[in-house]
Amino acid sequence: MEVQRRDQELLAMSAKMKTLEEQHQDYQRHITVLKESLAAKEEHYNMLQADVEEMRQRLEEKNRMIEKKTQAAMQAQQERNRMNTELTELKDHMDIKDRKINVLQRKSCCVKAVVRKTPEIPRYL
Repeated sequence: MEVQRRDQELLAMSAKMKTLEEQHQDYQRHITVLKESLAAKEEHYNMLQADVEEMRQRLEEKNRMIEKKTQAAMQAQQERNRMNTELTELKDHMDIKDRKINVLQRKSCCVKAVVRKTPEIPRYL
């Protein structure tokens, strides 16, 4: 009876050992799957990181271009303002000259009228 009991215990232990070995193999397969998944996720992460870096560089380049264009626009605006100021000054100067010309023309007309009205004065040498 003792032998029979030992045989049953041995059989039970053998079945338990087989179950544990199968469970161990399942765990090993699961670990392998997890490692492969981790490797794939790391590769995906690295690809995304490279994309982010590329986008960052493109964004920095675009920001530099925007800065250059903004600077050029500001310089053009300053030049335009300077030219507008100069144009206004020239117009004012021309208005002043036009008024002076008008005054001189009126004086000339007045002098001509006076000359016509006055009799000729003989010249004595």
